[in-house]
Amino acid sequence: MKNESYGVTARTHNKSKLMDCKEELLIRGYTTINSGISNKDLNKIESSVTECKNLYFQKYKYDFLKSIDENNTIRAPFLLDPIFLEICFNKSLLKFISSVMGENFIVNQQNVIINPSEQKYNQIFWHRDLPYQHFTSSKPLAINAIFCLNDFTINNGCTRVIPGSHLFESFPSKNYLNSFQKNIESTRGNFLVLNSMLYHAGSLNKTKHDRVGINNVFSIPLVKRQIETKVENFDYDLLSLKKYPIDKLIKFTTPQNVTEFLKERMSK
Repeated sequence: MKNESYGVTARTHNKSKLMDCKEELLIRGYTTINSGISNKDLNKIESSVTECKNLYFQKYKYDFLKSIDENNTIRAPFLLDPIFLEICFNKSLLKFISSVMGENFIVNQQNVIINPSEQKYNQIFWHRDLPYQHFTSSKPLAINAIFCLNDFTINNGCTRVIPGSHLFESFPSKNYLNSFQKNIESTRGNFLVLNSMLYHAGSLNKTKHDRVGINNVFSIPLVKRQIETKVENFDYDLLSLKKYPIDKLIKFTTPQNVTEFLKERMSK
């Protein structure tokens, strides 16, 4: 059809799949992109999640974690195994994040989120990844990319979203929620990318196997990191980090005093 509209004097023209995904993220608040990670490497990551979970539970004590509802999350897993840096610094993902946020962003947090078999868990509740905030912005303040380590299906508790809710301050009414919430199914190896102000939630995993996602949040430097990452926290050789844009991980920390603040100003 030649004339598909009238009165239109401004229009977006996309020349790539990347730009289609960007448009979807900006308007609907979510999109999916393929990581390009091979099945062989996906299996390695899966094994590493199991090992890290055991280490994490041993270090922080499972009973304690369960008592504070933290037993289905591994915080900052890249501190336990650098393989997780391959995920948050995935080339396809960084290219996409840069196309939306520009170059001035940081890794705000990375967490392994386990949706346990046939159990409720804390991510089943509706939330924003910048919680307690009720405002909108013309550009994303933060973007989270949930790496699907399994297929995300309705049966195993895929992510639910309220499309467009990043554009409105308040959480919608119950009637609106029931009518317009959407289940987002995705394939193993994909990133489910959300504006962090989009209301989203997990859902009940009805299968016999845990569903695992690795959530990577990128934000403007003004947004405080969930956990500050100091260089000395790394247990592995820092030389191995040279292939990563490590400034996105350890730069822009909050100065602890005026002297630190002034030193940072000198380096800019």
